[in-house]
Amino acid sequence: RVTQKILQHVFRVETVKELYEQRGLVQKLFKKASANYLLKASVGHIGTSSSTASDGSSFKSFGTNHSEETNEEEDDHQKGISRERTFRPESNYQRLQEKLDSIADKLSNDMVRKKVKAHTITVKVKLNTFDVCSRAKSLDRNVYIQDAEELKVVAKDLFASIKTELATAAAANKQKTKSSSKEKKKEVTD
Repeated sequence: RVTQKILQHVFRVETVKELYEQRGLVQKLFKKASANYLLKASVGHIGTSSSTASDGSSFKSFGTNHSEETNEEEDDHQKGISRERTFRPESNYQRLQEKLDSIADKLSNDMVRKKVKAHTITVKVKLNTFDVCSRAKSLDRNVYIQDAEELKVVAKDLFASIKTELATAAAANKQKTKSSSKEKKKEVTD
């Protein structure tokens, strides 16, 4: 969605034809994998496992100087994967933790199926007020995971951090409200 907004609002690109017409700019502004994805999309080459067009030309270095080396693995690499779930407001921490575990299980299955591993794990919580809190953790260098139990360990720590922050903010807000109402009472009695 961010890329879409950049293309639409900054570069006024609304159609794949306009995207193709701006291919030089796309190559300069986006990372190689993103640029190649966008350029493949601009000629209708998304969703196939082959990186060769019907005329036999290669899309690996589409829109670039052909003397440059390209890395096919980088071109076809999926950058991220996520799982979200919306449910009724819940204040029971244990039930929320169970839902988080269920999401981690499903995400792990998706990762295995798509052959994707995680280096950075993010937990995002949307409150019933529609405020969003998120925490992320990048694993040590060259450490990647996809096992559900490993995901759960990291996610539980991140979720606990969000819970602590929300509790602290609620306590501060409550204290602020108390102070404000004491000041109002004082003004009324003066």
